[in-house]
Order: sequence, then C-alpha cells, then structure tokens
Amino acid sequence: MAPILSAKGLWWRTLLVCLGLLLLPCLVVGARAAKRHIVVTVQGAIPQTPAHLSLYFMGDELKRFEAEIDPLGRYHFHLESITSGYYRFVFGDKEFTLTFPLFNQEAEIALTTSAEAPLDSARITGAPEAEAYFTLLREHSLLEDAEWGLKALEASLGKENQALAQIRQQVEKRFYQAVMPIVDESERLYPASAVTLYYMPTEGRKGFEKWFTEDWFTYPLVTFDPAFTNYMRRFFEHHRSDSYSYTQQLAVYADLLRQLSALKRSELNEIVLRTTLIDIFKGTVYDGLLDSMGRYGLLGGLDSVHHAERRAPERLVKMKRKDVTGKAVAMVDKKAAYTLVVLWSDHCAHCQALMPKLWEVCHSIPAKQLAVRAISIDKDTPERRDYIAQREWGWTNLIEHDDGESELLEALNGDGTPALFLLDKRGHLVARPENETQLKNELRELGDDK
Repeated sequence: MAPILSAKGLWWRTLLVCLGLLLLPCLVVGARAAKRHIVVTVQGAIPQTPAHLSLYFMGDELKRFEAEIDPLGRYHFHLESITSGYYRFVFGDKEFTLTFPLFNQEAEIALTTSAEAPLDSARITGAPEAEAYFTLLREHSLLEDAEWGLKALEASLGKENQALAQIRQQVEKRFYQAVMPIVDESERLYPASAVTLYYMPTEGRKGFEKWFTEDWFTYPLVTFDPAFTNYMRRFFEHHRSDSYSYTQQLAVYADLLRQLSALKRSELNEIVLRTTLIDIFKGTVYDGLLDSMGRYGLLGGLDSVHHAERRAPERLVKMKRKDVTGKAVAMVDKKAAYTLVVLWSDHCAHCQALMPKLWEVCHSIPAKQLAVRAISIDKDTPERRDYIAQREWGWTNLIEHDDGESELLEALNGDGTPALFLLDKRGHLVARPENETQLKNELRELGDDK
C-alpha cells in the first residue's frame, strides 16, 4: 500500500529539515572554520562532463559546491569551511552518484573513481573514514548478493541443507574478516555505531540489544548515514511475523518504540529518528503507532500533527450505498459481529494477488461473524462491473470512485490500495490487517476473547 504524502506531511518534513539546519553547526562533530581542497578523478569519463559535490542531511541537499575542471579533466572543489557529514559527488546529469563521509580534518583529499564502476573503483586518500565507508559498502553489497543466491537455493534444497549451511558460514566469515579491521579501528576511522548499519550477521539477530546498544544514538553522525532509514525499516520488518494478528503485531512494534525511547539520544539524532519513524509508519496500517510515539516521547509533543489528520470511521455506521446489483446496503452490517471493508483497484497488482486469498478466508467464515464490503475505487463502467462479476466473489461488491469527493472514502481515510478495515457493529475500527493471514489471526483472537 503506497501512502500519499499530504501537504501537511511536506510541511512537517520541511520543519524538521529547518530544525536540522539550525542545529547542524553546533551539533555536528568537527565543524569549524577551515579550508579543504577535494580533487576528484573520474577514469573513462567524457572530458568536461559537468559534476558537483553536495552536503546532505536527511536526504536533502544542504549545500552545493560547484567544480572547477583542470586541463587534465580533474574536478576541484574548494570548501571554505569544514562540516562533518555525508557528501555526494554527482557526475553528469546524475549519470552516477558517489556518497561518502568526511569526519576528519585533512585539508587535501584525492578521490579516484570511474564512470563504469563508481563504487568498485572508488579510492580516496586524506579521508580514511571515507575509504572505510567504501569498503563497508562493497563488502555489504557482496554479502547481500550472496544471501540472495543462498535464499534462491534454499527454495529448492530446503533450509536444513548442510552444504548450504557451510557455504553460509564461509560467506559470513569472509565478510567479517573484511570488516573487522574497520570495526577494530572504528573510533579512529568510522563511528562504531555507524558501522553497525553494515555489520549485519544473518543469524542470531533476535532481541532489541542485537540491533541497538545503549549509546547508539549519542554519536551525532549515526543517523546521517544514508543506510540509516533502510536499517530502521529492516529492524521493524525483522520483528514482523505472519503468526501475529494485527493487534499482536501492533503491540510488538509499540514495545520496540518504547525500547527505542529509552535510549539516550543527541538532539540531532532525535530529529532524524523521529522523522524516519514518521516516514515508516505514517499512512500505513500501523499509523496508530504515532500515538505510541507521542506517549513515549519520540514525537516530542508534536503528535498533534497526526491527531489532526485522523478521521473517525464510526461515521460509516450511518452510511448506505448501492452495491453492483443495485441493492441498498449498510456499510456496517449490524447482523454480523464484524464488518470487513476492503478498498481495492483492478489497476493495483497487490490487490490482484490479495483479493483471491481474502476470498478463500472470508467465504469460510459464518455470515453472523463476518460481513464483507469490497469497494472498488475505480470508475463505475460496464467493463468494471463485468470484471467484478467474472470473479464470482460472494461478498458484497461496491464501486465508489476515488474522485476526491467521496464522503465514504474520506471517512475511511484510506491512503492507498489495498486497504483493509475491520469494524465492529458500532463502526469502531478494531484492526487494520495487512493481508489475509493477519485477518484470519485477528478473527481467531477476537473469537478467543469472547
């Protein structure tokens, strides 16, 4: 389900970036008045290709440095002041980009790369932290490629295959041997906390402490790393399970947020962490976690931004619509214990995969326990009605075009398709299951509670 970024969401992100700009000079390690000269050589490049260097923060360009090209085709950048952080070399019209950290205070830095293989051929002098970063990226990429191959083999040979287990151990051993020198010298070359973003053992990753240490967010630059957002997404995804109901999964995520809130954080890391968590959960089935963030202090008292955008699905209990057969139906079926409202589109590939699986679950549940309102948000046309009829779904099918004027879709506050809403007889939102497995687990849990 693809969330839609609202105007308020853009304003909110802009506000945080502005706060970051205000805090950056005083919080980032190593910011002081000094001159730095960076020369970049791009092998195999077309002469005089434009290029520039940018300082990035939270995915946004804070400052751009234009290049001077010498007769040998090298790119020279003159930085009037040194600000520790992540810089991005952009070659051509984004023909390629190369990101690297600058934490130390060397005045002369030389970077060599190539147009054909920017990262693989990247070498840098005068910035050992950047060279360590390139090594981490290369080794982590090799590890991910190997993991992809092993998973493909597991699909055919099985996870218990001993030969695969030995290969996996060899792959991990090689990775550790490559990154351990960086880990050992991390305080000098690269922050130990940031190394964690790439130092990812594939086994034994259970437990919050395996992902975060007590001082993880105290180093100002840890959240600057471009890998930080993906790391956080992997962290929550790792704690996701199809064996959970929606309510249970929500509780697991809320507990993880509670543990995150207990970690000490620098002010700048607080801003970036907060923004990252909002980006991860806002507009998804778990956006209720933003309320938990408010309670645990991760929103810093700004959770009203979320509350102001919430709408009450209880309005649905008073609504009626005509289904595709022309019969007037209530959106909330008072004869059933629960009503599942499904928003879908025949242009949505995820919907095409989910709807048959939903039907398998729903048609076996007694009508007194579950009623279903499947709502196509596409235009009401004869072709669309034929499409629905051919599926032979026995639940109640409706068409409500998402034209921005629908009171029904506004009440649901759906941010994409597919979207599932499980309501009780009063129209209260009970759960927002992601798929048929969570729905089945949720109904089982609700039945056990009675």
